Amino acid sequence: MINIVGDHASYHLPLDAPLTSDIESLAAPMSNWVHRIRSSEDVAPSIKSAYRAALSPPGIATIILPADAA
Repeated sequence: MINIVGDHASYHLPLDAPLTSDIESLAAPMSNWVHRIRSSEDVAPSIKSAYRAALSPPGIATIILPADAA
């Protein structure tokens, strides 16, 4: 399973928006792989890594995708 979690645009995160949360800490206990996309160029390699991670038990990979990289 590959979870894709949407997030604020990366340029908005330093402003500490009211709905900002620590997604990595929330996802880590239930995922064997967690990764935050840094830019649109990072999407394809990250999806490949997530797919490989999802093939290993427990088979849950989480990608955090900012709005400006989607």
